[in-house]
Order: sequence, then structure tokens, then C-alpha cells
Amino acid sequence: MAVKARAYKKKNRLLTLLSVCLAAAGVGLTGFALYKLEMLPFSLTAVEQTLVVNQDLFVEQQEVFVNLKNQLHIPEASIHSTKPEKSTAFQNIMEGDFIGTLQIPALDQSFPILHGTSDEHLKAGVGHYAQSVMPGEEDNCVLSGHRDTVFSDLGDLIAGDLLIIEMADRLFTYQISGTRIVDKEDRTVIVPTDHAVLTLTTCYPFAFIGNAPQRYVVTADLVDNE
Repeated sequence: MAVKARAYKKKNRLLTLLSVCLAAAGVGLTGFALYKLEMLPFSLTAVEQTLVVNQDLFVEQQEVFVNLKNQLHIPEASIHSTKPEKSTAFQNIMEGDFIGTLQIPALDQSFPILHGTSDEHLKAGVGHYAQSVMPGEEDNCVLSGHRDTVFSDLGDLIAGDLLIIEMADRLFTYQISGTRIVDKEDRTVIVPTDHAVLTLTTCYPFAFIGNAPQRYVVTADLVDNE
């Protein structure tokens, strides 16, 4: 009986020790969890502070850029677009001013080009449509002439023929890409293009008496400039 009693007491001591260990472990885990919960606001605050600092830096960089742009006088359009501006060589040109000559090798003809398309200008030569670009520029340059004077032989030109415009010290060579006949109210003759184009237009039919109902159009692409 004495042996059984000692064994029972030893077993109780082991159970008690195990209970104490488990209790200590539970307290430790609970304390660690509470510590994490207490530190969570500090962690969130640190993240928020980092975001605020980054936002402040972004605002400062924007202010530096704006100040630099103002100091350098950079136009707003140049920041968002890389498209080259059109030439300003003729920005002060006036209506009726001489701007060059139109040479038509296939017809062995040459005519003066004046800025404007009024009757007065067309009586003196070929008129440059004022709302179109100047010869040689990246867009549609439109020239008009009377069918019974400068452009009386325009219908003899074919695709591949050359048109040469001489301006001061510049020489622009265009190659005819096609011809067409349109209604006199057709505005496609003067629409912008994405490359350098020369458009010649005159009244049609050529032998019509009175106000002609149509227009004869010659289109050419820039192939060389000197």
C-alpha cells in the first residue's frame, strides 16, 4: 500500500507541474497577442505617415516643375505635343503680296503666285488660298487660277508630271498623284492633310460660258526641296 501511495503522489506532482506549464504558456501567448494588438495602431500610423510624406514630396515636385516652366516660359502646348510648328517665315505676308512662281515643266509654263484669291489677284497670276499653308509646309497648300488664263491647259497634266514652286532661295518639287472633278461647293479641296500636298484648282468645264458648276482639281505630293 505504501508503494501505491508514493506512486499516486508522484503522479499528482507531474500533473500539477504540467498544469502550471500549460497555464504559463497560455499567459505568454495571451500577452503576446495583446502586445501585437497594442502595437497595431502604431504600425498603421507609421504607414499613414509614410503616405503623407510621399504625397508632400509629390506636391513639392509639382511646384518645382511649375516654377521651372514659368521661368523658362515654356508654352503649355509644347509640353503635351511634339508636333512641329508651322513656319513663321511668311507670318506678316499681306493680301496681294508676291510669294513665288509656279513652274509647270510639262506645259513649259511659269506663273507668279500672289497671296490671296480675289478677282484682282487671279487676274495677275495664280492665287494662294490664304487659309492654307505656304508651299513646302506639312499640310495642304492650295493654289487657284482662272480656266481661261493661267490654268487653261491644266487638263493636259497627268499623274507623274512635276510642279515646281520657287520661293526666294527655296525650291519645292511636287509630283502629280491624280486629278478629279468636283462640284463647285465641294470643300474637300481645302481639307488639311498629314503630309505636304499641293492642290491646284480651277473652274470646270474649261469651255463653259458663265459661272462654271464644277471644279477641276490637281493633287501633287512633295518629293523634293532645295
